[in-house]
Amino acid sequence: MGYCFCELGLYEKALYYLDIVWYVDNIAYKSEYVNCLVNKKDFRSFSVVTSEIKRISEIEHPNAESSGRYERYYQFLKRRIVYLYVEKDKLDEAEIILKDMLDKKQDEDFALNELAYIQQIRNQ
Repeated sequence: MGYCFCELGLYEKALYYLDIVWYVDNIAYKSEYVNCLVNKKDFRSFSVVTSEIKRISEIEHPNAESSGRYERYYQFLKRRIVYLYVEKDKLDEAEIILKDMLDKKQDEDFALNELAYIQQIRNQ
């Protein structure tokens, strides 16, 4: 239900359901919860994303499969934190993360596009 409400832009209703599954260690649930918070511009967004980035960076991965899954989630969280920094007009902080993301092939396009967007903002 949370997924559906989020897709419809009904973030309050989505969060009702996504709050229930937030504590389950399921990356898909956590990703949807984070997306919903960020899209809603919820005041908890920044603290949830930063705490998740910290938590994921401290997890030891027992095998390559779980390592890959957590790496994708970690990169997703970094994209979300960049979005939040840009929204808060903290362009320098966003730029630091984006420059770090240029080293990862899967994030290179995103980082280049966001760096160009930040440059546009600064030129206005």
